[in-house]
Amino acid sequence: MKNQLKEKIRTRMPDSEKPIESGIIIPGSPIAQKRHRYRRNGKQIISYDPSSKEKTMVRKTMSYEWANNPMTEPLAVVMTFYCSRPKSQYRSGKYSNILKEDAPVLKTSKPDVDNYIKFYMDCGNGILWGDDAQVVRIEAWKRYADDKGARVEMEVWAI
Repeated sequence: MKNQLKEKIRTRMPDSEKPIESGIIIPGSPIAQKRHRYRRNGKQIISYDPSSKEKTMVRKTMSYEWANNPMTEPLAVVMTFYCSRPKSQYRSGKYSNILKEDAPVLKTSKPDVDNYIKFYMDCGNGILWGDDAQVVRIEAWKRYADDKGARVEMEVWAI
């Protein structure tokens, strides 16, 4: 599917404007954007982001992985979220490290893929791109992790 997206982008543009591909890998379980919370401080109501500590950690990883300046052109982003598998998808006994034959590849349980996207798009602001409004196309996959473990893979294409 990723190759199909790349081909569609390439075929719609003149040779002088072929997209530039850059990618990063963020190790660890994918993190979903949490809803903003509100608290009362006397007569004042204060809004805060409960994901701010996680965002700081991910932004540091992105800064380390991304050596370039933030991109300024319209972008296409492909994100793949590799989530840890539940224990119920593995066999039992001495074969407990082997997956069951009917174990799914794609993750269809919560959190929703759009919450993952929101979190990582916000983290990329000022590092991968100036503002996430520059992203004009997104493709995202939510899968169970393979041998490489839980992680987030992002490909960024200048269009």
